[in-house]
Amino acid sequence: MTAALLLMRNWWPLGLCLLAFAAGWTVNGWRWEARHAAAVQHQLDDRVKAEQDANAKSTELESHLAAIRSTNRDLNRRLAYETAKPDYRCAVPPDGVRLLRDALSGRPAGQPDRPLP
Repeated sequence: MTAALLLMRNWWPLGLCLLAFAAGWTVNGWRWEARHAAAVQHQLDDRVKAEQDANAKSTELESHLAAIRSTNRDLNRRLAYETAKPDYRCAVPPDGVRLLRDALSGRPAGQPDRPLP
């Protein structure tokens, strides 16, 4: 029994060092896991914020497009109504048709088709 006490008395500093090393290793693992969890949580928060910003911008754009569609619909109705009135209908006179044809063909307007006598 004295040999066992002698052996324990000589090896207890080594056991204490091993116990301190294991405790330090465990605490460092906890710190690493806490830093990793904080980084993951920060990434998740950033992603949620980005999604909320995208949703807000999308909602704003959709409401703007709906307003534009409504305005276009109203303008098209008014345009169809106004152009259907007989006051705005006019026949292009023959001289106007000739001027338009000359413009389309690239010939200078007002030039005669054949030489003058």
